[in-house]
Amino acid sequence: MIFITILLSSFHLFSQDKIDLEFLEILNQHRKELQLPQLVYDDKISKVMTEHVHLMAERYRRLGHTDFASRCTQIQEHFKVDGWCGENVAAGQENAEQVFWAWYYSRGHRKIMESPWPTHIGIVKEKNEFDRIFWGIFLFQKEE
Repeated sequence: MIFITILLSSFHLFSQDKIDLEFLEILNQHRKELQLPQLVYDDKISKVMTEHVHLMAERYRRLGHTDFASRCTQIQEHFKVDGWCGENVAAGQENAEQVFWAWYYSRGHRKIMESPWPTHIGIVKEKNEFDRIFWGIFLFQKEE
């Protein structure tokens, strides 16, 4: 975490407690309405996603899914499970509700959020020096 703190000197990572609970609450309510399993927050998954979101916020990486397979492999190795992986990224939404609806109205992103396979989620939100907020969620199937 020290490396990330130094690297992010001009950026602001939001309090994980607030954003995880806010977005996760909205997503899990939606999943409950669809009779899908509730997702459990996992700090390790968020940490894997943090670098990707940071690079997008810094504009070193375009908004997208660069190195998605690598993040999936890291998480699979950590949990020692060859589980399903899914990821959504976004930029510009001011809060958890806005990003939820942005992903909801995008067919591919909605498919990730409504997948029946994931059991765990990591969530990252970062504001860059221009006050633009970048979001990332990573969903993973921990149990077989």
